[in-house]
Amino acid sequence: MLKLVLHKIRKVLSSPNAYINLLREDGVNIGEGCDISKSAVFGSEPWLISIGNNVRITQKVQFITHDGGLWTLRKMGLIKEDEVKYGNITIGDNCNISWNTIIMPNVHIGKNVVVAAGAVVTKSIPDGEVWGGTR
Repeated sequence: MLKLVLHKIRKVLSSPNAYINLLREDGVNIGEGCDISKSAVFGSEPWLISIGNNVRITQKVQFITHDGGLWTLRKMGLIKEDEVKYGNITIGDNCNISWNTIIMPNVHIGKNVVVAAGAVVTKSIPDGEVWGGTR
């Protein structure tokens, strides 16, 4: 528990580059030239997230790498106790992921993409697109 608390304190007090290195230590695959807000949430499986070069992750972006809704189905006896759903999240080069975006499992965001603030990304986005709302 102490180790986890110390790790979180290191993240809060770190410089932007040191913060990215700490995320890499957690397992996030991050390219060069990225700008990542410390308020972004990388979930419980950060090793399932890959971020390209020159990507900007702004305030309160959330990466959801597993489907927690299965918990309810397990409790109802509709699926097996050990059934889980995980998925990778990949962001291509030169992207901007705006404030409060939620990116769900099994999503690939192409190169040169802008995702508008508050978007919920449930499907992959091709290169060179601008997306907002729920996709």
